[in-house]
Amino acid sequence: KGTLGSHLISLKDKRDNSMKSGVYEINCKTCNSKYIGQTRRRVQERWKEHEAACRLKYPQKSAVAEHILETGHEIGDKKLLKEVTNPFELNAWESYFIETSEDLLNLEEAPIRSDLFGLAHFNL
Repeated sequence: KGTLGSHLISLKDKRDNSMKSGVYEINCKTCNSKYIGQTRRRVQERWKEHEAACRLKYPQKSAVAEHILETGHEIGDKKLLKEVTNPFELNAWESYFIETSEDLLNLEEAPIRSDLFGLAHFNL
């Protein structure tokens, strides 16, 4: 039996992570390198652009493509690190993940450089 609430489906946050926007990670399948990026669009769309840059041999379009094309490695797992719906928070969150990660493929430094990223408490 139960209550009506126990029979209803909660739609809150049921979207697949690939359909969200925010800060994402693309791993190299062959080595321990990874790329951290951000997008206001669905991360799935941005991942497809990285894959297309690899397939079409456009290393200038993507740090991931540059790594794949130079080394002959393969794209590995892709994941959303942090859903970010406020575009004004994207640079800060991307910077946080870049500053606290190792073995990055990123060609550019984090958008925001701050010692706070090592000290601040972030609600992940």
